[in-house]
Amino acid sequence: MSPPLSADPFKLKEGLPKIFFEMGEGEWDGHGVFNSNEYYVRTSSSAPDEDHIQRVQAMRDRVEACAELYSQTTTMCGHTIKEITRERERGFASNIAKFPSRPTTQSFFVEFDYPSVRLSFQFALVSIKSFLDALSKLLEGPLEKKIRGFDRREGNVGGEVLRILRNSTATVLPNREELITLIEFHKVEWIDEVVNMRDGIVHERDKIKDFINFWTTLEPGRTHPYDRNDIHYPVLSNGERVDQFFQRVLPLIRKFTLAFRDLTFPPEERKRNLETHSNH
Repeated sequence: MSPPLSADPFKLKEGLPKIFFEMGEGEWDGHGVFNSNEYYVRTSSSAPDEDHIQRVQAMRDRVEACAELYSQTTTMCGHTIKEITRERERGFASNIAKFPSRPTTQSFFVEFDYPSVRLSFQFALVSIKSFLDALSKLLEGPLEKKIRGFDRREGNVGGEVLRILRNSTATVLPNREELITLIEFHKVEWIDEVVNMRDGIVHERDKIKDFINFWTTLEPGRTHPYDRNDIHYPVLSNGERVDQFFQRVLPLIRKFTLAFRDLTFPPEERKRNLETHSNH
């Protein structure tokens, strides 16, 4: 009998002998969200100041980086979902064929290490954090401060950006209070969760402790064959399926991005800049 959906694979993995099989074997347009021409303002002078030109180019570069990383992030989240679905549809027959031909005398925890799923998941997490770093750097324009990224401060994810915002004034950033509220809300909803998992990959240089690939258990004395229905989806340590995690997080990323953009650079300002750019 396969383990029930309520079973905790992380406890099973620690409590049972393990069998580990190593398997050798674009979606959203960021430029529709970030148009660098909306942030380009020429001076009225026929010979623009060199410092102005450099600041404008730096702003355009930051916006382009956001566009590229936004596309990469949403693509990799969607790609991870597709890889999980694809491997599931294949049915695991070649892997199940490697199970012991006779009933076992004890339980075993079995994990299938599909690189297509594991690496997509890891790269999606890394991409999300890189995008948050790039998004934070958009604040360098209005605040005229250097921002390294969405860095921690005293262990608090994004704490450095929040500190800078709290120390700024409404004169340079009229919507700063709304921005602070937005960041704090999304930290609770998904940002802290994603960044903490990403940091486990990058800094601990170990397999993701919060992630288990496709898995099942071999039950002692079982005589009837195992099939696809016995294999569980990749899962996180909070019990959430990995595909459902990204289905939940993807809309939140978009919602956060659009709100962050519009609070930092209001739509009417971007429209005015775009019209100015088009007339030159």
